[in-house]
Amino acid sequence: CTGWAQGTLDALSKAVLQMQGQQKQRLLSHLGQMAVQVESARALTYQAACAIDRGAADVVLASMAKMHASDTAMKLSSDAMTLLGLESTLPEYLLERFFRDAKAGQIYE
Repeated sequence: CTGWAQGTLDALSKAVLQMQGQQKQRLLSHLGQMAVQVESARALTYQAACAIDRGAADVVLASMAKMHASDTAMKLSSDAMTLLGLESTLPEYLLERFFRDAKAGQIYE
């Protein structure tokens, strides 16, 4: 799920870099906020993985990481599609796929 969130951030970044003017400025602030969310999901996921590697598997920590990462992926993919509008459906961005996968992640995780 963290990978889907990162993929969404990367796709939105690619689209924003191709823009110009006020729209680009407006979306840059969203990118910064999204980057913080991706990193928080990544940090929690790594923390859970480190606990497992130490032999101290923590079910609560792992569950928190799964929930946070899947919710982050869903929020970011939804926000990216809203921000880009019709452009979000272009196959080169994969945003529709990230959106569908993130929803499945929320359901299964």
